[in-house]
Amino acid sequence: MECELLIKGGRVLDPGRGIDGILDVALADGKIAALESGIPEKGARQVIDASGKLVTPGLIDLHTHLYWGDTAIGVEPDPVCARSGVTTIVDAGSADVKSFLGFRRFICEPAESRVFAFLHATPYPRPGTDPIAHARANASATARMVEENRDVILGLKLFVAGNMVGEYGLGLLQVAREIADQIKLPIMVHIGFAPPSIPEILSLLVEGDIVTHSFNGHENRVVDDKGKVRADVLEARERGVLLDIGHGSGSFSFETARAMLAQGQPPDIISTDLYSSNVDGPVYDLPTTLSKFLALGMSLEDVIIRATEKPAAIIGKGDGLGSLEVGETGDVSILELLDGEFELTDCHRETLVGEQRLVSAGTIRAGRLMEVE
Repeated sequence: MECELLIKGGRVLDPGRGIDGILDVALADGKIAALESGIPEKGARQVIDASGKLVTPGLIDLHTHLYWGDTAIGVEPDPVCARSGVTTIVDAGSADVKSFLGFRRFICEPAESRVFAFLHATPYPRPGTDPIAHARANASATARMVEENRDVILGLKLFVAGNMVGEYGLGLLQVAREIADQIKLPIMVHIGFAPPSIPEILSLLVEGDIVTHSFNGHENRVVDDKGKVRADVLEARERGVLLDIGHGSGSFSFETARAMLAQGQPPDIISTDLYSSNVDGPVYDLPTTLSKFLALGMSLEDVIIRATEKPAAIIGKGDGLGSLEVGETGDVSILELLDGEFELTDCHRETLVGEQRLVSAGTIRAGRLMEVE
């Protein structure tokens, strides 16, 4: 068949569609043209031998910081995506209403990777300004910015941890709730330290909202001092509040993760919270973060679905995002699943030795192999 790119002989794993087998993937005109065995190489402009490798839907990292050149922590999306198998990457609140247009113009639009964002729910106040009053004064402008950029903005992001916003977290969340109800998009909330408390935060969240840094090891975490999943967390999950990992430099604990998994409470989304000071550890990239959950006992299928179909459902933009569907956008990740002994580290410098590790072997975005710098 005529195609620009043919991926031959890999183990195609698309858990969301129940696909797991040795298949070929043909890509033409930026889309998946065929998914079957024995596609002849004749007619393909480029052939990738994926024997012994995994071929999955393009990985999605729902929590990163990408405003390179504007914020101190931003990383450039394309180099990260090309080297890590990520085809869709989401910035979590680096831009607010006053800076988003720059983010769109200089980060989203030039990127080869697919870039979305959660808009920071409140503009950062000037010194001496009451943050809650400032947020409420800018609420209409924030809602308007979302309405004008719904193709990129997925929802609102808010820091509610006391170490970042002091005693203002709950009041800021109340303002964010009002805006989110108006625009009918979710809120992603950053937790970690009180105030406010976990019950106060969860009481303001509804179906589709996202708690990020959910498996942290700080005082505001999803398990109690005895390691038991909090009743209010269980209740929130039952009503549709989602738990995102958002690993970061200080927001992921093996201890919390073990407790949650032992009680049948895996995360809904596995993301990195990647930024400039953690790309060289402890985060590195999304495949490394996924590997930590393999080492904790999650299955390969359960890990992959939390970086493909699950975040795709939150993004909700269609085009086959998060799956390998013939006729839809040709976003594909090629991964190697290595066997051996691999030291993996959480944010508290606890080390876990895993027997398997995922590493990227290629990122295909819209049918084109991205070049690694």
